Amino acid sequence: MSGLTEITVSLDVNIAADQATPYFIWGLGNTDAGGAGNGYLFTTGNNYRSSISVKNWTGEETAGSSSAVPRGVWKTLTYTLDSAGTARIYLDGVRVAEKTGVVNRPGDIGNGRTTANYIGRSLYAADKYLKGKVRDFSIYGRAFTDAEVAALGSNATGVTAVQLASLKVPALIDSATSTITLPVKPGTDLRNLDPAFVSAPTSTITPAGPRDYSSPVTVTVTSQAGATRAWTVRAVDMRSPVLPGFNADPNIVRFGDTYYIYATTDGYPGWSSSTFKVWSSKNLVDWTEHSTILDLGPDIAWADSNAWAPTAVEKNGKYYFYFCAAQSIGVAVSDSPLGPFVDPLGKPLVNKADYNGAQQIDPAVFTDDDGTSYLYWGNGNAYAVPLNADMISYDVTKRVQLTNLTGFREGLFMHKRNDSYYLSWSIDDTRSENYRVGYGIGTSPLGPFTSKGEILTKDTSQGILGTGHHSIIQVPGTDDWYITYHRFAIPGGDGTHRETTIDRLYFNADGTIRAVVPTLTSVTPLHYEGGQPQAAVSNPGTDGWYGAGAALTLTAGPGVRLIEYQIDGQGWFPYREPVTLTADTHHIDYRAQGVNLWWSDPWSLTVKVDPVAPTVTATLSAPSTSRTVTITGSDAASGVARTEYQVDDGPWQTYQSPVVLDPAAHVVRYRATDLAANTSDVGVLQAPALAPAPIALQRPEVGGAPKVGKVLTATPGEWDQCDLTFSYQWLRDGTPIAGTTGQRYTLQAADVGHRLSVQVTATRTNTIPGVARSKETLPIMAK
Repeated sequence: MSGLTEITVSLDVNIAADQATPYFIWGLGNTDAGGAGNGYLFTTGNNYRSSISVKNWTGEETAGSSSAVPRGVWKTLTYTLDSAGTARIYLDGVRVAEKTGVVNRPGDIGNGRTTANYIGRSLYAADKYLKGKVRDFSIYGRAFTDAEVAALGSNATGVTAVQLASLKVPALIDSATSTITLPVKPGTDLRNLDPAFVSAPTSTITPAGPRDYSSPVTVTVTSQAGATRAWTVRAVDMRSPVLPGFNADPNIVRFGDTYYIYATTDGYPGWSSSTFKVWSSKNLVDWTEHSTILDLGPDIAWADSNAWAPTAVEKNGKYYFYFCAAQSIGVAVSDSPLGPFVDPLGKPLVNKADYNGAQQIDPAVFTDDDGTSYLYWGNGNAYAVPLNADMISYDVTKRVQLTNLTGFREGLFMHKRNDSYYLSWSIDDTRSENYRVGYGIGTSPLGPFTSKGEILTKDTSQGILGTGHHSIIQVPGTDDWYITYHRFAIPGGDGTHRETTIDRLYFNADGTIRAVVPTLTSVTPLHYEGGQPQAAVSNPGTDGWYGAGAALTLTAGPGVRLIEYQIDGQGWFPYREPVTLTADTHHIDYRAQGVNLWWSDPWSLTVKVDPVAPTVTATLSAPSTSRTVTITGSDAASGVARTEYQVDDGPWQTYQSPVVLDPAAHVVRYRATDLAANTSDVGVLQAPALAPAPIALQRPEVGGAPKVGKVLTATPGEWDQCDLTFSYQWLRDGTPIAGTTGQRYTLQAADVGHRLSVQVTATRTNTIPGVARSKETLPIMAK
């Protein structure tokens, strides 16, 4: 490597399944007299990384991934270092890690002279030898491009990258299973994607162009030599992680109708964060970040670092926050789940000093149906103890060490379902891609527990690694369960760069937990799942009107926990009983809360209320050979819908025009109903029987000269009845003259040549009128 400022080293390797560690796959450099490396460039498979150093391990500049090289299969490993100081490692042509700012160059090792150049052997004498097979080991004096790396070894039918603008993170390429996952941004139309697959320059990829990726698509890569490889490509709507940035050890809880996640702030070397935050959500998808709720430095007197694995619980109106600090467990109290939290003890609740200095971490709290709360914790050894009523102390003599938890490392969590107690825990090291979750079932909060296997583990095909330190929650009123956990951040995460996500958790019919399917999509939002309550208003009329006593009734259907209503935007009220409605036009909104505590969108209706009955009058016309009854109804609010009458004991009839009565005695009843179905009181009109009409014994007479300007005077004549009242109507040639109803009439020019007469009507109370007419005058003359 003398004089080299750039380099590419590539080989195919098949590592035996029982390969012991530590080991090098290859190493170029020198070993000192003590058997230690003394300037070298090497690659190892656990975890997959390549380093350059001009001295020993303390000077290594490493490009490393968080995963080991798969064993028992052929893999192409490539290392490049360019003159700008960027080192990259590739697995089957896919770049998996990068290190910038590398200072040393290949030519600097041993001042250009290397004497310990090995394939399958480490430059450290104490390390293990490679157990497996190697082929096509090559060294090049320059740094290959991504495309050139793709053409090396068995990569000619591989896919090294995917170019697609809608990717949320780089495509996840799993050469072991020949699968490619396209994690696209939420809302992307999967039915019309046009990804560009990157392979060796001499290879071809079919099919090309836009395709429907709402279901898996097969893409075939054909090398120049004619070799083919089919890749299964799946696009997913990537809604994870649910919290932005690096967050680990998530504890999900529900207070009221709101969910909270308390988590470790990750991304610090040695897990050295010192603050805690909390996020809240109504639907498990849209999370709101809140400010710092506890800062170890100013808030905790006994620790200022290693703020890990928090949990929270509510009891008697107070919120208790349990947390790790300085590898011990503390507790803080607040009046709000959003803090701020205050340490009431001034010392650890669980002190590692009481356990021979062994770290005591990862608290979890479970409250049973009888109100007793239990604290769980541990690392290597698992413990549980009932908390005292004050939630900040316990009787150490009641502490139980939990055993037979297969693979237990840390991260205990307890939940209960159908009288069974489920204790779950994390297995392996959080820095391992194999970090995972196991569980057991017991009949009491303190066990014993029977291990039932593992429920959450990695999925390399989706790039999901290091799945662990979880918590589990049930949606109230349902048998819907969710698990929140951390995983290595995608892309490039590791044991100190982790992100939080949520997936569904299901139970089998026998009560065991079904293995969780880790996803990139995470979960869909919680939503209202109940039915629409039935809304009814009493005393309906027509055209949307309701009458006196109108009241709103809301009836819940299945899946409904609570109903609220508001009238005319005056604020929401819980519905408990029928609501009386006042006179007006009202806009009513109502909504329902499902048993999962999620609220529906509002439904609405408009209600017009008129509680006042209409008024109604009836009048009887003057006596005649027949009489009429006129009925009049009025209503200032909703208006009159109909008016009805009844003559004597006959049926009620709809009033349409004046009612004609004969001379006999009658009783007329009448009423009116408005559009709001309010009906007036019944009115009564008495129509007495009419006496026979009077008869003129001597007809009326007209006196006066028949000449224009003269006055004619009428006399009523003689009648057979007394106490009569007379009215007059002058006639011209037998036709009434308008406006001439007096006893006297002054002749006009219009009367010339015509004969005049007078008609007399004789009336008396409750008597049919009598009518008589005079003889006509001589023709009227002009002056």
